[in-house]
Amino acid sequence: MCIFKKGFNILILIGIFMSILAVGCQDKSMLKGVMDTPNSDNTLVWNLSSGNINTWDPHFNTYSVSGDIINQLFEGLTVLGENGYELGVAESFEVTSNDEGAENTVYTFKLRKDAKWSDGKNVTAEDFEYSFKRACDPTIGGTSADLFNTYIKGADKYNNGTGSKDDMKVKAIDKYTLKIELNNRTPYFMEILARQQFIPMRKDIVEKIGIGWEKNPETCISNGPFKLISYNPSSDLLLSKNNYYYDSENVRIPYIKCLINTNNDNINLMYDKNEIHVTQIFANGDLKSEDILKTNYIGSTYIVFNNHSNIFSDVNVRKAFSYSIDRKYICEQVYYGALPATNLVPSDIKLSSGENIEVKRKSDVNLYKVQSENSRKLLKLAGYDNNFPEVRLVTQNEYLGNSIKSMIESNLDVKVNLIIVSYEELKEKQLKGDFDMIIESWVADYNDLMTFLDNFKSNSSLNFSRWSSMDYDSAIENSMKSQGLNRDNYLINAESILMDDMVVAPLYFYNKYYRVKTNLVENIKSNVMGKLIIKHAKLNLKDISSLNTDNKTDGLINKGAYGFDDRNRIEEIDKNGYFNDSANNRFDKYLVSNHFEIYYSSSNENNKIYASNAIEVLEEDYDRILEFLSVEEKNMPIIKISMYDEYEPLRQCLIKEKFFDGDTMERLQGMAVYSNAIYYTYKYKGSSVDTPTTLKHEFTHNVTMALAQDNYHPDWLLEGVAMYLAQEKDKSEPYYEELLKNGIPQMYTLKKNNKDKYIYGYSMVEYIIEEYGREKLVELLMEYGDIQKVLNISEDEFRDCWIKFLEQKSK
Repeated sequence: MCIFKKGFNILILIGIFMSILAVGCQDKSMLKGVMDTPNSDNTLVWNLSSGNINTWDPHFNTYSVSGDIINQLFEGLTVLGENGYELGVAESFEVTSNDEGAENTVYTFKLRKDAKWSDGKNVTAEDFEYSFKRACDPTIGGTSADLFNTYIKGADKYNNGTGSKDDMKVKAIDKYTLKIELNNRTPYFMEILARQQFIPMRKDIVEKIGIGWEKNPETCISNGPFKLISYNPSSDLLLSKNNYYYDSENVRIPYIKCLINTNNDNINLMYDKNEIHVTQIFANGDLKSEDILKTNYIGSTYIVFNNHSNIFSDVNVRKAFSYSIDRKYICEQVYYGALPATNLVPSDIKLSSGENIEVKRKSDVNLYKVQSENSRKLLKLAGYDNNFPEVRLVTQNEYLGNSIKSMIESNLDVKVNLIIVSYEELKEKQLKGDFDMIIESWVADYNDLMTFLDNFKSNSSLNFSRWSSMDYDSAIENSMKSQGLNRDNYLINAESILMDDMVVAPLYFYNKYYRVKTNLVENIKSNVMGKLIIKHAKLNLKDISSLNTDNKTDGLINKGAYGFDDRNRIEEIDKNGYFNDSANNRFDKYLVSNHFEIYYSSSNENNKIYASNAIEVLEEDYDRILEFLSVEEKNMPIIKISMYDEYEPLRQCLIKEKFFDGDTMERLQGMAVYSNAIYYTYKYKGSSVDTPTTLKHEFTHNVTMALAQDNYHPDWLLEGVAMYLAQEKDKSEPYYEELLKNGIPQMYTLKKNNKDKYIYGYSMVEYIIEEYGREKLVELLMEYGDIQKVLNISEDEFRDCWIKFLEQKSK
């Protein structure tokens, strides 16, 4: 008995495509020269980001998602394809020695003469020279200078003020010839050139407009397959095909609408209704569907400790905190499909031999499983004995942050102040060092250890840890002068120095998954670093009217994964004699009461009686459950109930709609979906179930979601409340001693998918009501289980009090 997702008010979302024309900052003259104006037949809708995007100027952007925009608008000397780098604006190149005889350090590129800007002007070598030197200009305060300093000779002198821009060895030899000299031989330099920081820019535009040039369609002159048509801050960007792009005849998508700052609650429903065609997803139980695209993403998520903080200046403290984290739990319950990380660099980064780094390095064995006792000893070694100060953990991700907070408080007995911030606030706190711990992620720009290790050099502007090591810097510097096995060894040693000092607490490595409407969009692929390749995709949106005609509402497809099938079922039965669910199970009868509609099949002559009994049970307890949870009747929708007379049809329907696998649903008897739907069976594999309890349990979920619809409730609270209200006549059940005997789990393990969340949750809810009162339980539901905020104690303190409650009850 469970719900699938956090509360979700399912209203038919309209206006996605209507809004394409009603966009801000739009130059309508820019629509001329394309075949059509943007509409639902010619526009790919890409859900790009749940966060906001404030810049896609490559020399100021540090956000991976903004890089997706840059990849559509611009093209560098090289681009990344499915199998590695490919030539972009560069038509050919040669690599030679420099004047001192250092081999393979001078690159000379010949540019395509048909490469043009979106206003029709030629892309020249001068555009690249200007852009590269702008990145290192010390007066603009950009974020990409470190990259150029690392690789291009003289860039560091220009950037640090000891030289001029002429010292930077990037030179336009003529209009279509560009020469670049490197500090050291760099085998992966052609991949480096595909990074967003190395795109060309138009000096006449950028110098005239200054900061913000890229946000205005009139001044965002680009040279890639698409151009900017409009930008609606906090809403969307609209791109159109760039007819001046040298390969424009193979760009088949007229428009791309990139949604930003989207509400995660709405994404899956919008996808089901074909209002979104491409969206990133977190890995879930079914990654075999035809619409799942797994990319070659190399990413790492970790906690950065602020070494300038008095708290984390001691390596023993950093290790204590790192050892207290349950990485296995995070990867199995928080981010399914991720891999527990015991190092900074993801395990599939390649060495010079082609082998993965994992085969050559060692990991700290203490990171493989929680080391609670060892962690507490390390704190004592650092001079702390039950007097450790509260620490500030900063993150964008509230779900992951809460899990980490629970683990540290449970396993280390240290209070954590969780600070949830926007992306912009996160960046500001990084730069200012305004944190004790901060959760960060880094995605590889090229398949080499340096893409991760370069960030922790002492002089790196991305070294937010404020940590420095002469040995580390020396290992990085020596790697730049080496090649092959020697280079590998220097870099492996550098990572070892970083991890021995526990500068970061690695959490997990991950892949990136997308859902792509493959019946509407063809040929979307990903490059070697997991970024989507859109320019050769093709739309079939005009065929939308022929799809799934049995399941349409107002022309919008309304069934499928993550979305409750919210058709007017009574109308369908009255008109057609039946309706079919997602697994083609047929319902041809219904009953209606004041608050419920129940649908069933006439194939079993007893089903009408069962349906009538079900409605009677729910109506009898309707007022009691609403009153207990402080929900007014006017705030409750009509509950639509699908009654199955066998277990397997229910299971198949919910697998089809929810992407749940068979194991997850092995004991399923009922499911509440959002605040207005219940699916249940009165038989479980041939045996009768306790139907009244099942129905009241699931209806309690409906009411809970009507109470607080905006976020995720921890499972122990959600299921505990449902258990408590469904079994109100059996609260004297003597199970306390059994719970104590089996052992009381840590709080964070009961937050998701723990098989014991029901019985433990029941007792926790009982404790809250007896100790704090019903009102506090309701407040806790409205605050999504934030114990510290509502009850003014830590989760660890709550657990201790709950255990005492169980001990008292068991006497």
